[in-house]
Amino acid sequence: MKQFLVLYYAPDNATEQMQGLTPEQMQESMAPWMAWMERLGDQLIDPGSPLGNAAAITPNAEPTPSQTQLTGYSIIAAETAQHAQTLCQNHPHLNFAPNCQLEIHEAIPLGM
Repeated sequence: MKQFLVLYYAPDNATEQMQGLTPEQMQESMAPWMAWMERLGDQLIDPGSPLGNAAAITPNAEPTPSQTQLTGYSIIAAETAQHAQTLCQNHPHLNFAPNCQLEIHEAIPLGM
């Protein structure tokens, strides 16, 4: 099976909204994620984690705050890119807030 990196994007206001949740609300918001992870079973290689405090680094400049809205990742196993896309249909992140989206990238083996 191939491996795919699932990247989660959300606007800043969506991640700020998570910071104000009570522990009970946080647990409730995680229920759809837990169901998605359970549905994937062994095809979920790494559930990943939220991301933050990103820096953009270029060859000739000091690091600056990243302007992307990348908020997390997971790694899944699938036979094809289409299969990976099917595994991510109805993903709970897509219902998290308006303008949330996923990107799915195939991990290409280096052949070393």
